[in-house]
Amino acid sequence: MKQIIKLGILLMIFSGTAAGLLVKAYDITNPYIIKEREKAEQDALKIVFPNASLFEKKEKQDIMYYEAKDAGGNIAGYVLNIKASGYSGLILFMAGIDLNGDLTGIKILSNSETPGLGANITKPWFCDQFKDKHVDTIKVVKQKDDKNILAITGATISSRAITDNIKKTVQEFYEKGIF
Repeated sequence: MKQIIKLGILLMIFSGTAAGLLVKAYDITNPYIIKEREKAEQDALKIVFPNASLFEKKEKQDIMYYEAKDAGGNIAGYVLNIKASGYSGLILFMAGIDLNGDLTGIKILSNSETPGLGANITKPWFCDQFKDKHVDTIKVVKQKDDKNILAITGATISSRAITDNIKKTVQEFYEKGIF
């Protein structure tokens, strides 16, 4: 019985020490992680709306988005944070849209899609297809043409998830009067 109590106390001491070290490591690394996330977000903003000079973070009706502004401070469009359910899980990405409803670009921030298939949504050839396409007319096709988004072979679910959620999110923004 004494042996069990002794082992229990030792286990508690080791567990407490390990937990304390994890908390300390988190406290030390968290500011750097936050700084890197902010930098990655700023880089993504410039990719999805390259013609903007300034991005102003906004929140309206519990929806966070960015106003993309030109050098004169005029609104040139918007950058939306979008979540989509792909084949293997959640896809987080940004999409830029100008005042005419044309996409200025997309950037995949994170995904858990199948490596070699759905994960190809991060490839420049896939993301670049969205540029200059009107949000109302984009659709995924299996045969290449200049008007539509070519699906990734074997990953049409991932391709459609992005396209459909761009349309859905923009529609929600219009319905809520955000733009």
